[in-house]
Amino acid sequence: MRKLWQMLGSVRLAVLLLVALLLALLLDGLGLLPLPHSPLFPALLVLQALSTFFCTLQRLPGLWRALHDPLDIVQPDAFYASFPRRAEWPIARRGDGLIAARSTLARHRYQTYIKRDEAEQCTYLCAERNRFSHAATLISHIAALALIVIVAARPALSWQEQGVILLPGQPQRVGPERRTEVMTGPLSVVTYPDGAVRNYRIALLQLQDGEPVAARMVSINRPATLGGLTFHLLGQGPLAELTTPAGTRRLALTWDQPQEVTLPDGGPSLRLTYHSQPEGLLVEVLDPAGGPGPLLVRDGQEIEIAGQPITVTLERYTVWQVSRDPTFPLVLGAAALLLLGIVISLWLPHLRLWLRLTDRQAEMVGRGGYSGEFEMLVGEMARVYHPGPRAGPRPEGEATDEQ
Repeated sequence: MRKLWQMLGSVRLAVLLLVALLLALLLDGLGLLPLPHSPLFPALLVLQALSTFFCTLQRLPGLWRALHDPLDIVQPDAFYASFPRRAEWPIARRGDGLIAARSTLARHRYQTYIKRDEAEQCTYLCAERNRFSHAATLISHIAALALIVIVAARPALSWQEQGVILLPGQPQRVGPERRTEVMTGPLSVVTYPDGAVRNYRIALLQLQDGEPVAARMVSINRPATLGGLTFHLLGQGPLAELTTPAGTRRLALTWDQPQEVTLPDGGPSLRLTYHSQPEGLLVEVLDPAGGPGPLLVRDGQEIEIAGQPITVTLERYTVWQVSRDPTFPLVLGAAALLLLGIVISLWLPHLRLWLRLTDRQAEMVGRGGYSGEFEMLVGEMARVYHPGPRAGPRPEGEATDEQ
């Protein structure tokens, strides 16, 4: 059981699972593994969540001690000899060396703790900075665990529908329960100076009892949220409106693809093709009795087929992705916490120093912090203190114990 506990909290296992998860995502991106429909993805997420949970749980006691336990100011000789970051320099008075060390550390925002041992004629100093950065590790672990859980639960909590067609000026209910009523305005095309299409823009309205209650301007790559649903504009297509004495019929067509339709009240059957170049609606009569040949009809043009006048209006319908994702703000919050923990750990590292002063020398060891900071502090302390002959009474600052 102990080995299982250690294995579940192993950093090596967490890294291996993370690599496997990233590899699975890469294979899904290359089309080699249908990850959303594969049991491998939820299995990897569950294992990663368990590994992160146990890893965090096993490190909680150590993090708690690092944040709350008092510092051990007095350390034996073996403690100082065990550090690779170690420095010594000569002094003539313990008081002068202590003043130099405290002034240097105060300039660099260190908190100092001092204890004197008259029996050994030593003064011990312990200093640290950014002790709270230990909490950043805990924040990162909790945020990573929350992120994994949210991503695993996202498919069950979110909803999405692709290819929703909205006709301009025509209300339509969307959403998982079809409770949200929306309507679009006419599509406008934004072009470059040379006439090439730059973007599409369209007004999206939310309706309640047939009246607009909210409106958003939507364009490609600029979605909008209405009624708790997010609307992404995916594209547009040709829309033909045929108006006859018997009524009006609106047809969503596909570029350069024929579509057959029968007009109301026993009207003729037609084959309609929306041509992009030159732009217009190609109308062909399919009745056995025949009719006029193929006609290329422009927007607003009126034609007559089998004695029926037909007015053709050409518009554009829009294609949307409609989704609802209540986990999105949770994902953003967890990702922000994870980033905050990483930034604190990298930019505000914890540094702890131990300094031992005798009547002849100062000896200092340290751990953590930036590269080269320990050497910089040693250099500043050595420059502040100018050794000289021992004479006169001890400085008042040396005779005071602080903790």
